[in-house]
Amino acid sequence: MAAIHFSITPEGLTASLDAANTGLGLQLTHVSGHNAAGVEIGRWPLSGGIVEPNSNTLRFSSVMTSTSRKELYGLKLLGDGLVFATAVGASPLVVVDANIDFAPSFGLALESIPVGSITVTTDPNAPLAIILMLQHVGAANPHPQYAMQAAFDGHVTEYEEHVEQNTLEHNNLLTLIAAAAEHAEISLEQAVAVISSALLQHKQASNPHPQYLLASTFGVNLLMSATVNTPLDAANRVFGWTGENGDTDFPSRSIRWWNRHAETIRFQPFRSYGQFLLHCNFQPQGDGYLEIKTFDQNGVELSLVVLMHISRAAYNVYEPAVKHVFELPANGYAEIHYSMYVWNKHYGSFNGSIFVEDRVKRFTPVGYSSNVDAANTNTTGSTTEASDYSVFPAYEWFYFDTPTETYLQLSAVSTLEAPESKEPHFHRNVLLPNANADLWVWVQVGLQTIAEDYTAVDTQVLRAGADASGVTIVQIPVSMRTIATPDNETLVYTLAYYASEVLDTELTAPSGSLNSEHLIYVNRL
Repeated sequence: MAAIHFSITPEGLTASLDAANTGLGLQLTHVSGHNAAGVEIGRWPLSGGIVEPNSNTLRFSSVMTSTSRKELYGLKLLGDGLVFATAVGASPLVVVDANIDFAPSFGLALESIPVGSITVTTDPNAPLAIILMLQHVGAANPHPQYAMQAAFDGHVTEYEEHVEQNTLEHNNLLTLIAAAAEHAEISLEQAVAVISSALLQHKQASNPHPQYLLASTFGVNLLMSATVNTPLDAANRVFGWTGENGDTDFPSRSIRWWNRHAETIRFQPFRSYGQFLLHCNFQPQGDGYLEIKTFDQNGVELSLVVLMHISRAAYNVYEPAVKHVFELPANGYAEIHYSMYVWNKHYGSFNGSIFVEDRVKRFTPVGYSSNVDAANTNTTGSTTEASDYSVFPAYEWFYFDTPTETYLQLSAVSTLEAPESKEPHFHRNVLLPNANADLWVWVQVGLQTIAEDYTAVDTQVLRAGADASGVTIVQIPVSMRTIATPDNETLVYTLAYYASEVLDTELTAPSGSLNSEHLIYVNRL
């Protein structure tokens, strides 16, 4: 298929601007095809379409069918009784073969046309996968693990060079997924599992949406901001935050009279730098001292600010809340130190947390850990701090159940004689003392009916990482979860973990694994 360049017609531009003024969206419904003489020889309803809000680009598709071969030298995008856009070529732009469904995807930059003035009316009989995937692509932020392009003004030259190629590859991926879902001869349950897994892998791809910049493209730290007016709620709280969850308050203290207490709380933000707001209530009810120090990534002290130094106490008299904005460089950290000596029959107390104006909601991809440094701790204990894999259960083998949207456990002691009935989606392993380690995972799936007739079907090597607790979670590739078992064979999944590179050309698990091999047997019947 040749490169296709649509151009908006003058009447299409006028109609869309009129629609923007009246608040009534221009409805696009069909695409028509024309021969070399310009005569219409086919017309098909749109099977999907969205306007990407970040690029103001119209993406649309149509399932083209014909009982005879058609060479289309021209295409017209139609709606509301007018021709909205056209594309013409000296050679055929599209060839529709006889009795074969063809599902091309097209793109059209709307440029000066206001966002929201164009809508697409789709064929109700169109393949659901195409509609769902185009809606996913059109979401304003379907992948919050990425940094938006606007966050990196002035650094986009290299990025822009790859957008056109990435967009083409992305549209081809949508077409392939839709075709597979439409024509695969599998059960409804298998189809749902395959599409759910495909969407999950799509979300975890290195760059499935070229309208984004990967956070890793320009370094792992993103700029944060805060003022004394920053909201003091969980949506803005970053103490203990892992990039995905775990944000919490400082450990709350209540000290009895005539007792002394001192504590230092260390705060190292996750993949961020800039300005942060310290908010705390410090009620020493006697002698009290509160300070904050900031350090660079090498531990060099940058600043020291004394926030409170008092010697007083009275019944029902309380110190005002402390709100202090401080600044950290990339990979820097802060230490909040306080001490109190409580007089008479009073209780001293301390509580608070750290906040920012906004924050990136998610960094961590499943299957490759984004480790958190030993941060957000204090001298008398640790804050409640979730690991990268805290959102997953502590099962060794488990799968994602689509109807209930929950993770369900599989037996870790399944055998050839007593196999499980569901393929595993994930494997959890504890690899102490390999905390924060990069890993290679050798994965193989094979077929077996008796102990002597094992046959390997597919072998892959995946990358993974252990978090600060030595835990790693690996996702079994979807291709390994759809292996056919025509003779009711048992599927055997084998995983082995390594601290250095291994190859997928090995017929059996290479020697030197970190904690031997892990096997599970599955029979779907």
